[in-house]
Amino acid sequence: MGRINIYHLVWLFSVLIASFSQVLLKVAAGKKYPDRIREYLNPFVITAYGILFMSMLLTMFALWDGHNVNYSSSAIIQSMEYVFIPVLSMLILKEKIGMRKVIGMLFIFAGSLVFAI
Repeated sequence: MGRINIYHLVWLFSVLIASFSQVLLKVAAGKKYPDRIREYLNPFVITAYGILFMSMLLTMFALWDGHNVNYSSSAIIQSMEYVFIPVLSMLILKEKIGMRKVIGMLFIFAGSLVFAI
């Protein structure tokens, strides 16, 4: 991965907000709606897809020029989503994280650090 620059941080932020949007979609899925249209057009869903769109734009910005972020680091940055989603689910949805998930997230994080160095 080499030297970390601002584009790496932009992409990491992009992954973080994409993870947050997925948690918002899960919140929306857990609610009951009076009809089909409100199931898809409610504040949670609209906000989640807006954040997801913003995440896509940030990712494109980070990758726009091959000199900003080299493509070999993409797997590292994108894999952090598997750490962010359970942590955000624990914080927002009060979900429990089992020991196997914690160990898996530690392996992902450690692998990212090893590859980054």
